[in-house]
Amino acid sequence: MLDEPDAFAKTLDAVRLRYEEAINRHDDPAGFAALFAEDGILVPAGQPIVAGRAAIEAWARDAVKVWNRIAIMMEHVGGGGLMASSAGTWHANLNLPDGGTANVAGNYLTLLHQEDGAWLIKAHSWNIHPEHAPAARLARQGAA
Repeated sequence: MLDEPDAFAKTLDAVRLRYEEAINRHDDPAGFAALFAEDGILVPAGQPIVAGRAAIEAWARDAVKVWNRIAIMMEHVGGGGLMASSAGTWHANLNLPDGGTANVAGNYLTLLHQEDGAWLIKAHSWNIHPEHAPAARLARQGAA
């Protein structure tokens, strides 16, 4: 852990920013997957668990068809040594099968592990606020 709590939060926020940028680029599933540890786990809301960097990259190839734009707000940071956590809220715009879009939002939790000086995502999960769940289900159907 870094000496200053603010510096530690800024370090983890840089991972959040790279995650957000990878989604918003729409064309780099490998770059998205590279944010995860080799044995990282992704637990997308309402979907099966995705385990391992290769599987996360395959998941991301379909996800870029759904996600238009995401904004992630990191609100809590914890940890020390080689492990850390961040949690907060997110807001996104998704493509729907009918050509329309929908705004969705939820909360997230990310567990990170420091490997060779770099912070990688060990596990990441999010939920979708109940009022947005129908739109999210439609968007996933359109990507399938």
